[in-house]
Amino acid sequence: MEISYMKKLSLVFACTLTAQMLFTPSLCAQQGETVPHRKIYGFFLGNSDFQTGAETVYGIGSLYADQPHVTELIYPFSDNEALYAGAAVDGIYYGCSYVYEMQGPPSPGNLIAIDLNTKERTDIGPWTDTSDGAYSNLRMQDMTYSYADETMYAVGFEMGTSSLFSIDLETGKTTKTCDLSNTIGVIAANHDGEIYGIDGNYGSLYKINKETGDMSLICETGLGGLAQNQGLEFDHTDGSLYWSCNSYDKDGGNDFYLIRFKLQDNTATFEEIGKIGNPLGVAKLSGLYIPFVLAGEDAPAKPENVTITPDSNGQLKATLSWNNPGKTFGGKELADIKTVTIIRNNESIATIQAEAINEPMQWTDENIPAPGTYQYIIYATNSVGDGEKAYAAQYIGADVPAKVTGITAETTDNCTQISLQWNKVEQGEHGAFVDPQSIRYTVKRYPDESIIAENISECNVTDKNIKRLASYHYEITASNETGATKAYSNAVIAGPALAMPYIETFADNSKIANNWTVEDSNEDLYTWIFSSGAGQYTFGDAIPAAEYYINPTFTPQEINKDANEWLITPPLRFQAGKSYTLTFDYRCITDENIIITMGDLNNAKSQEGIQEITLEAIDMSSSDFSGYEVSLPEMSEDKVKTIGFNLLTPFPATMMSFIQITNIEVKEKSHAIDAEAEKTAVSLANGKIMIDGNFKYAELYTIEGKMAGRTTLSEIPTDNMEKGIWLVRVITGNKAEAFKIQVR
Repeated sequence: MEISYMKKLSLVFACTLTAQMLFTPSLCAQQGETVPHRKIYGFFLGNSDFQTGAETVYGIGSLYADQPHVTELIYPFSDNEALYAGAAVDGIYYGCSYVYEMQGPPSPGNLIAIDLNTKERTDIGPWTDTSDGAYSNLRMQDMTYSYADETMYAVGFEMGTSSLFSIDLETGKTTKTCDLSNTIGVIAANHDGEIYGIDGNYGSLYKINKETGDMSLICETGLGGLAQNQGLEFDHTDGSLYWSCNSYDKDGGNDFYLIRFKLQDNTATFEEIGKIGNPLGVAKLSGLYIPFVLAGEDAPAKPENVTITPDSNGQLKATLSWNNPGKTFGGKELADIKTVTIIRNNESIATIQAEAINEPMQWTDENIPAPGTYQYIIYATNSVGDGEKAYAAQYIGADVPAKVTGITAETTDNCTQISLQWNKVEQGEHGAFVDPQSIRYTVKRYPDESIIAENISECNVTDKNIKRLASYHYEITASNETGATKAYSNAVIAGPALAMPYIETFADNSKIANNWTVEDSNEDLYTWIFSSGAGQYTFGDAIPAAEYYINPTFTPQEINKDANEWLITPPLRFQAGKSYTLTFDYRCITDENIIITMGDLNNAKSQEGIQEITLEAIDMSSSDFSGYEVSLPEMSEDKVKTIGFNLLTPFPATMMSFIQITNIEVKEKSHAIDAEAEKTAVSLANGKIMIDGNFKYAELYTIEGKMAGRTTLSEIPTDNMEKGIWLVRVITGNKAEAFKIQVR
């Protein structure tokens, strides 16, 4: 939202409420109408009443118009997800989500839908396309639903322009309708589909032409500089317009206030009802939704305790039960009730005589066309008109199987096969009837999409047809005569073992993904990563490496366990009677504890320790890698083995540690004369990078770690190279060395 700290020097007195009455709730109450006890929903980007400890709580909550200081949490969000904007239709709350990033701006997420009755959430689809940069800077600020043209509208701000959008509630796709002539912060549609908005600079209320973006001034509030995303919504019951206002012109933008407009012709009166949330705390409210009854406050309130009970044998029928309302929508005692109407998926299917006020009723729907999830709307009618709607949804009919759970994929037989197991499915995906004996499973392997097993009843299978070393995962489909669901396994690296010598420089990301196994044994969802770029900030270069990084500004705050992280090689072929060594280069800023292990498979449980080592912190005045060598056990027969690096360093009290491992080599023990022959040196002379010694090839990298080329020549001209530090990686028969060169 564009924010201005300017104030207009004069006010156009389109408002009939005097300036002296503004923000004087007691005086407004004397002059205006009584504020109804109307429920208002919205998204809270923090509310001190919802907090437990110091953690900020985001989520959908509610309050009443006449009691804005009392709030209730309805649906909490995770601590890294929130909504830019939200609005509701028939009890379903829609929102444009975003994910908070540790570094950089928030990332746009999906248009989501949350059933305020069942609390079930659906992720519909991306509300903005960032794949090619389109709308990449778009920030939605408010949403509103127009019942007149059945369209969800949103106002967004992008690259200095405020625009009106429509949102497809089936796909999440956002389409620009028009650019707006002023910067608008919040919008609301009345029941006739007319859109109103408040501009972000001066707090003026406008009527907006949704085809052209032109605006007609209704009144000025004096509440300019909208500080944060907020909300505007009509109460269609009486035509009032409510604003959760957060303005720099009102206490510097510290708090949110509930303001009500009364519109008549092209003018409006307005009054401040009160501060939103605890008077001693802060509650940030946006994305308003107000349930309504067009017939007015004397129409019936909604039926209570609505339940839908499907046929227990999966037949296409269901019994609806409810309690008739005992109050009017306005909260008075209900004097009469005539009928109850039942709507299924927007089609009226029954209008039945109401038995009595505040008494239970039920009705059986015996004409359901096919298995599926159905939404029912139930409302009572009296002499005044149709009452408040109650919503309920339920899957009815024979169910599809629930998704497979408990999937485990593990390597077997020297990592050449993968064994899969899963739990037997015994329930329906929607909790409805399913016959467990009728469920069959199909297993598909990715990335090559090979069918491993089809229509089996067993809950295990072994993939014995793996031709190449790669990372594989599996799709398991559970199906019956009604339909199917899909679930996916963990990824496992399997395939033929690699021959010696084995060298890993971590420069090829595809090779890493198809060779190396990482396991997070302390289960804190934080483990080894590869070539993150953190080396640039810590050591001044970006040499590719396997890394484990703890830093207060990089590492999530919930990460505080001692390390127990595994880095495991691909399967390697060892020959009987030969001696092998493991060598690697490392650098770290604190001492790190590692156990070197060997195992028959590439998972942690198969590994056995062979040597405990402490890698010492480097002198920070130098960024050079140090080398380490480990003698491996001699094999009495030809075997396939893997080698593990098990990091076990206690969590640092300083929240600072960083280890890099690279140039990993597993090879037959070399003789001194061979090692001497493999020595190389890199220097700069006569405008050329000179490589001395025997080598296979050399790779040239920028200081940021981007590879610029590969060569087998011993002289590399620097004429076309930018000035600065470059990295030269030289690969010999059994080793890879990295050198820094300053091109001047």
